Amino acid sequence: MADIAHMHIYTIELQGGAIEQPGGILFGLGDDAADAFKVTLKQGGDNVSDLESGTGYFVRPDGTTVIIAATVSGNQLTLILPEECYEYTGEVKLTVKAETTVGDGAEVTVLIVRGRVLITRTNRVADPGSTWNLDDLWAALNDKVDEPASEGTSGQALMTDGSGNRYWGDAPSSGATGSVIVDGVTYQLRTGTTGAAGYLTFVPES
Repeated sequence: MADIAHMHIYTIELQGGAIEQPGGILFGLGDDAADAFKVTLKQGGDNVSDLESGTGYFVRPDGTTVIIAATVSGNQLTLILPEECYEYTGEVKLTVKAETTVGDGAEVTVLIVRGRVLITRTNRVADPGSTWNLDDLWAALNDKVDEPASEGTSGQALMTDGSGNRYWGDAPSSGATGSVIVDGVTYQLRTGTTGAAGYLTFVPES
């Protein structure tokens, strides 16, 4: 059992019937073994001597029941909630049942606890320890690329060699293309009705 688990302690007199926890207990979404329940059983003021086992039935908000085996020590039952109990937010109910060595091992409800699993985090996380400004962002970007040592000349463009390095080069011409390279061979483009070796001819549609 975790040292920091919340310990919920009950002493139940069986002659008075089962006990329902008034109000409700708050549980945290995503916890694990964060809550332990210790139930001491008495009968007519005396410690129950024939306690054999105990079981917890934790009903989650999605309708699933998580079955929890209790440990037994004398007249005490102890249950620790596993992580499956903290998976969904909403109303929950824990029922604790005891079983004795007499009465053909009949299960008896001794405690009913109502509570609620509350949301403790969302998928959107902000780390207050990481505060960025524009200078930090610019420095981080500069660390990612190898910029040229000096500025380029008018008309040049910043290009990449495909390996993370940058260089200044002539910007692509915005005029009409006069040739095309196919399989390493350069072909000049021309229009007309006849072709020639080394040329690609385009014939306008009529």
